[in-house]
Amino acid sequence: MNRFLPISIFVLIFSACATSKYPNTTGEKAIQEIEVNNLFLDTGTVVSYRANIEIGKEQLSGTLVMRTFNADLRRFALLSDLGQTLIDISIFKDYHVLNSVIPAMDKKIVIKEVASLFRTMTQPYVSTKEVISSNQDLRIYEIERGANRTFYSYSSIDLKEIAHYGKHKERFKISFESSDNQYPSSIFLLHSRFPLRISLKQQNDNL
Repeated sequence: MNRFLPISIFVLIFSACATSKYPNTTGEKAIQEIEVNNLFLDTGTVVSYRANIEIGKEQLSGTLVMRTFNADLRRFALLSDLGQTLIDISIFKDYHVLNSVIPAMDKKIVIKEVASLFRTMTQPYVSTKEVISSNQDLRIYEIERGANRTFYSYSSIDLKEIAHYGKHKERFKISFESSDNQYPSSIFLLHSRFPLRISLKQQNDNL
């Protein structure tokens, strides 16, 4: 009978690793449809943030300008303090189109991860699953798309964090600081598997 023990242990370990689990949660439950991440739906406003981007040893700063065209299309342009366009990218729900980019950022993996971060930061989804948190002040909703799972953490009505998991491990995290107006006062994007971090602080003048 002992000869089956190693197989049993393997199955147990594999099963434990098969699904990603959001920290400090105790379970999940089905809920009626709820829209999550509806911060950037206004098509009548261009929003600007002071941006600092670190990609490996490369550091870039400037103004990130964002515009929503419809529920599934947003355009992002990062402008240097001298007015040079560092990157201009149109991001759709399932793909992106690179309009222009400087050589320092012109790497396929960089563009892919930047697009994924910005898409997750701004794209609304409908959730039918709530994750039960040990912190009673948080409401956490889950979106599952294939092997990817994304968790949206709310405190009251304010979106506080988005955590994106792929293949059972955290891929990146996006934190929001709320403000008195419609848009977050600051946003911090941190990639867990790639040397990429982006810090955004809202500017007083929305274009």
